[in-house]
Amino acid sequence: MCAWKMFSLKMFSIASLLALSVMVNMLADHVLFGKYSLALRVVSDEFAHCFSSAILWLVVDWIVSLSTWNRRMALSVLCGICASALDLDHIFQADSLTMQAILHLRTRPLLHITTFTAMLNVLLYLLLKSSPRNYLVVFVFLIWFPHQSRDANRRGYTMYPFGTTQPLAKWLYLFILAVLSPILGVALFRLLPSNMSTVNVQAQSPELRYV
Repeated sequence: MCAWKMFSLKMFSIASLLALSVMVNMLADHVLFGKYSLALRVVSDEFAHCFSSAILWLVVDWIVSLSTWNRRMALSVLCGICASALDLDHIFQADSLTMQAILHLRTRPLLHITTFTAMLNVLLYLLLKSSPRNYLVVFVFLIWFPHQSRDANRRGYTMYPFGTTQPLAKWLYLFILAVLSPILGVALFRLLPSNMSTVNVQAQSPELRYV
């Protein structure tokens, strides 16, 4: 009974975190599409990117029992920061450093092209699948996929050289963030071939895992 209560509490906590992520994204959308200052809209959008990826890493790490709580929280914060920093590619591709030039690019920047980032993630999987640090495959996925899914609500996915998809409905992108992304994150971790050996390391010495 005690184990069942612990499991129920864990699932409730995970569901609450994902629900909070949905609410943050909805609030950010309200600001983004509202008559607010450009600076506030940019900040709210970046915060939503950061918060979404941070929560997703926290949830996936917790589900698969990847690391200790301190390391889990640290990686969660790092994942969120990296997700927000993904938009730096706008600056590198812009004709000038004005806000208008950065926000209104002629083409999508490199790290916002879904086919490119997906292929990078596949390459990372092939390179790290047997490494003790293979969790980075999932870490990177939870940086770019939620970011591009949120952006896809306005612009669709950029599937170069095949074109761009239609913009996602709001409910669909929120579903991808709150349901599909954590499922894919856990599934991707389960596909890692060295998964069992790393779990055994954690069982023997939790503090030394992925040091």
